Amino acid sequence: MKRPKGLTDADMPEVVQLCSALNGLPQASARFREHIDKILRSFGCVPTSQHPCVYVLHHNNQTAFIPVFVDDIGLMSKNKEIFSYIKQNYLYISH
Repeated sequence: MKRPKGLTDADMPEVVQLCSALNGLPQASARFREHIDKILRSFGCVPTSQHPCVYVLHHNNQTAFIPVFVDDIGLMSKNKEIFSYIKQNYLYISH
């Protein structure tokens, strides 16, 4: 978001202009799905054949499942080390 040209904080502090918006557009969910798919695949996650919205990550003989539902993402594993690995390497990815 950015402030429109010529408008100062003193004029209207709560007014900003969205540079890019997807919310409410028919293609928003498809664009988010493409975006998150690219990010998850970039660090080795692959979608399962049974449920393409559930990704699997194998690392050091450990497995993590990452389900994606609309704009919510989960992380499941029996082993805490893979959580640390994901947090250290991929938690704050911004593409």
